[in-house]
Amino acid sequence: MLGITVLLLVLASATLTVHAQDPLVLVNEETQVQGIDMRFVDGQTFSQERLLQQMATQAPTAWDRWKRRLPLLQPEPRRFDPLTFQRDIARLRQFYRDNGFPSPSIDYPATQFEAEENRIRLVITINEGAPLRIQDALFLDAEGERYAAEVFTGAQRAAWQTFERNTIVELGSRYTEFKRSQLEDDIARWLRNQGYAFARVTSNVTTNTEARTADLRFFVDPGPRARIGEIQISGTQSVERRVVERSLPFEPGDVFSADALTEGQRNLFNLNLFRVALADVPEQPRDSLVTVRYRVREANMRTLAGEVGYGTAVGFTGEGRWSHRNFFGNARSFTASITAETGYPNDARFLPAFLAGTGGSSVTERRFRAGLLLREPYIWGPSLSAAVEPFGEIGRNPRLPGVQQDRLGINEFTIGFDTRLTYEIFRFRTITLQHSLQRRRQYVPDALQSGPVDPNDPLSSDGSSGFNRSVFTLSANLGRTDDYVSPSVGFLVRPTAELAGAVVPSGIQYGKLSVEVSAYQPLTPAVDLAGRLFAGRVFPFGTSRTALQAEPSLRNSVFRNRFNDVLFYAGGGTDLRGWPLNQSGGKFVNLSETGGPASLFTPIGGMSKLALNTELRLPFPGLGAEWRTAFFVDAAVLSRHDFTLVPAPPSDAADRFATSTGTVRVGAGTGLRYETPFGFLRFDIAIPLNPDPLDIRDPEAVSDAIRNNQPPTSVDPSFTRQFRLHVGIGRTF
Repeated sequence: MLGITVLLLVLASATLTVHAQDPLVLVNEETQVQGIDMRFVDGQTFSQERLLQQMATQAPTAWDRWKRRLPLLQPEPRRFDPLTFQRDIARLRQFYRDNGFPSPSIDYPATQFEAEENRIRLVITINEGAPLRIQDALFLDAEGERYAAEVFTGAQRAAWQTFERNTIVELGSRYTEFKRSQLEDDIARWLRNQGYAFARVTSNVTTNTEARTADLRFFVDPGPRARIGEIQISGTQSVERRVVERSLPFEPGDVFSADALTEGQRNLFNLNLFRVALADVPEQPRDSLVTVRYRVREANMRTLAGEVGYGTAVGFTGEGRWSHRNFFGNARSFTASITAETGYPNDARFLPAFLAGTGGSSVTERRFRAGLLLREPYIWGPSLSAAVEPFGEIGRNPRLPGVQQDRLGINEFTIGFDTRLTYEIFRFRTITLQHSLQRRRQYVPDALQSGPVDPNDPLSSDGSSGFNRSVFTLSANLGRTDDYVSPSVGFLVRPTAELAGAVVPSGIQYGKLSVEVSAYQPLTPAVDLAGRLFAGRVFPFGTSRTALQAEPSLRNSVFRNRFNDVLFYAGGGTDLRGWPLNQSGGKFVNLSETGGPASLFTPIGGMSKLALNTELRLPFPGLGAEWRTAFFVDAAVLSRHDFTLVPAPPSDAADRFATSTGTVRVGAGTGLRYETPFGFLRFDIAIPLNPDPLDIRDPEAVSDAIRNNQPPTSVDPSFTRQFRLHVGIGRTF
């Protein structure tokens, strides 16, 4: 109590000398913190946000202030405790000392208290003082009697000297305890990767507070160079020991490496068999043989999982999965799954246009799929895995003309199986070869009205087109970043090549090349610049090319439908923002089914695509570190080249209105990000800077205008279609 009283008296006397205000001795247990301000004298090294993280006393957040204005929500009280605040000041001083400022001056003379509101605003004044600068850094043996290089011989001495030269100790830079500790860890890690499993590294610092200098000394005791002796494995029950051993990148007799020990731990986690996998070197004599230990805890081998959701393009969705993680042993996994994209509600027109799934579709997609997935994780080594997935699928594809008018509107049936080989070069960097063999049937009754029937076309009397689909795909995830899940610096490259109908007979023939390059560059510690470039091209050949270059006809329509999921599209929250999914880059008005369950604005797609995204990511002022904001500009262009991708008009229309595919479309906007344990919640508001005539008009109104022989531009633009709100989870790219 004495310390608290003294603090209050000091606060009161110091503040009263600045200006008249309520005396701080009136502070009580109900006093609440109104805010915390920091004023810096002669320079600022650390952000206020980082300094606030050192304090237990907290000020109300922006979200707290919003809660006061909302009904049924009350902000968490931020009570002021003088003793806690006194400790905060001590923590701030220690923080500065640990970061190379030996004599910081931290006080709070301008703190303000309002007795009537019982609120206090803490104003902290910080004068960092001159920092300590690193004057010298030496690497010595354990006794400090000779240079560390003299401990090694032969190739190991040369390797140490190279490491020492590359170890950055920037003379004249500010000294911090963290920097010294980090250098200790770097040296110990290097030694253990060279086989010195029992290496010990210590250090000390000699400071001259008058000269503001710091001299570093690192003492290196490598111990004997060791090879792997015994490998201890504990915790396995149903998983065979050999499954664990083969996942380790070493065997008895190999030179010890700390990185290899960690890689083995990562490989065990990747098997998806263990909830816990720990790797370490147990206590043992320092010898030329080292015992390593892996302790694991198995996960449940059989799991049943399900999830439900809603998407504006597919309606309510559900998925159920039954999995066995160790199917007949050998870490082989087996999964049976059922997926339902119900397509209910049948359209998203109950939502505002700036939220609806396609913004120009009166029907959602519908798909029901059942599949089995068998994965073999070890093919000749832990880096190569294989998977086989037979499946069956039925669906309602709004892009097919003449959607069937039965209860579910099913117009597409597919059975097939996919096989995959995946090679992991490094973690998150892989090469995948996949072959998909399918038998697909599509119903296209409208095609019967678009031209004379060609006896060579595979179209049955019920208006269905059945064909085989054989596609080989080679893809890769390459690059280097600081974080492959949420990168902030570095680059990623994702090339893809597809070939259909060249090796195995197929009713669709094409080659397809694409590449996506993403780059991330921090501009300041808090501001990042991100960009993405995408380029791709489809090359139909054989029968497919001939049919797609023909005039609108039955033959052209059948093959165009087969290419619906091969073509490139633009638009959506992770592509060209400002447009609904796939709705940029040209579309046509589907008059034949107006008022029925069919797409009103159907995207044309393109044989090639070029797209560019740029995004500036910044902190959100006034909110915590988990809040971010962004400003972005997106652009994309599609091209049909010399292919006929717009179908013939229906029999009751003289022409089919279509917008241009070859125009560069640009969107821009701003967004809000909130980091959660499962990823960023993303909210982007985007404006299409150069929309086409259909983008900003209601599809039903346009359709009515065309039926009345009026141009689409006679319809007034819709305000809610001139901007778009994109909601998603995770990074944009």
